[in-house]
Amino acid sequence: MKRDEKLYNVLFPLWFLLLVPISWLIVIPANFVIDLLALLLAMKLLRMPDIGKNLKSAVLKSWLAGFAADLIGGGAMFLSVLAGEFLPDPVRSWVYHNITEAVMVNPFSSVGGFLWTAVCVALAGGIIYLLNLKFCLKKTTLDLAQKRKLALAMALVTAPYLFFVPTALLYR
Repeated sequence: MKRDEKLYNVLFPLWFLLLVPISWLIVIPANFVIDLLALLLAMKLLRMPDIGKNLKSAVLKSWLAGFAADLIGGGAMFLSVLAGEFLPDPVRSWVYHNITEAVMVNPFSSVGGFLWTAVCVALAGGIIYLLNLKFCLKKTTLDLAQKRKLALAMALVTAPYLFFVPTALLYR
């Protein structure tokens, strides 16, 4: 990678939130509402007992777990930039042009960039599942099968699909 090239999409949401701090006023409550609605709807659709009590017990932890999972997924996206720095030159160039550049600008511009982004979204979704199952739903009155179903619903609904949004749309 040339040293004079700009990295537009390295951890896009984090950089955006740092560059435009006022966006936190929208992102944080919106994320909470999405997690609240996802939990509520999943509990209703799965006909779970004590929805109000269980929702109250899990929503804040689930919201925080989602942020943690998104940061880990974003960090994994950043690894495509770092990996290229430690590879020999012909491989580094291929990784940059086929993965890193796509992850930074438009994940749909190359198969490698799309697959790497998909892996990062799946990683974050898997972490959401595990954190919800082992931590967020721990103090609910749900049995293990119900916790697994709810954790899976949360992982599928709240995975960071925004990683796929081309940041090229923001600066062109």
